[in-house]
Amino acid sequence: PVAETSGLIDQLGLIVLRKACMTARRWPEIKLSVNISPVQFRNPSFSTSVHDVLRQTQMEPERLRLEMTEGYFIQHPERASFVIEKLKALGVQIALDDFGAGFASVGYLRRFGFNRMKIDRSLVAALENGGRSLDMLEATVALARSLEIPVTAEGVESVEQASILQLCGCDELQGYLFSKPVSPEEVTLLLERQKATLPRDEQRAFG
Repeated sequence: PVAETSGLIDQLGLIVLRKACMTARRWPEIKLSVNISPVQFRNPSFSTSVHDVLRQTQMEPERLRLEMTEGYFIQHPERASFVIEKLKALGVQIALDDFGAGFASVGYLRRFGFNRMKIDRSLVAALENGGRSLDMLEATVALARSLEIPVTAEGVESVEQASILQLCGCDELQGYLFSKPVSPEEVTLLLERQKATLPRDEQRAFG
């Protein structure tokens, strides 16, 4: 919020994106997700800046996913649609982050053609309370699947949550159950361990 109100978020956001892309060059076998501020997104030159970062870091566009919350899409749909199309033309994927925490409608999901929907952690945490939480979760995933949008669940902290989310149709899970934030060096070690457990032919495909 401080960077956004002070006008520094554009510069800071591009520094983060550039560093993330440079670091991800160590792991050619996986994709990279980077959160984008709505303030960055409303900058007319944002897509050009993303293109410059990809070129400077030699990052393949199809490996990059930009995650954005729904607020800006709802407030400025025409401008948002224009920027999304320019980013998609670069080969970059766009994810709608924190779905379920705001007011995004089916119309917006259709209009913007998101490559992925990320379910807000509040829907996942609500599973612990029972009631209609499971119904809401199933309905949300069913909505995404009807629009052929893959679904990521955020904030997964237990095996029980993971099992329910997989049964509901989430194809990606994210949360402390799998790992807390770690350094790039630890990511490299985790990938090496993962590769070592694969059959030999899959190790070659893994990289």
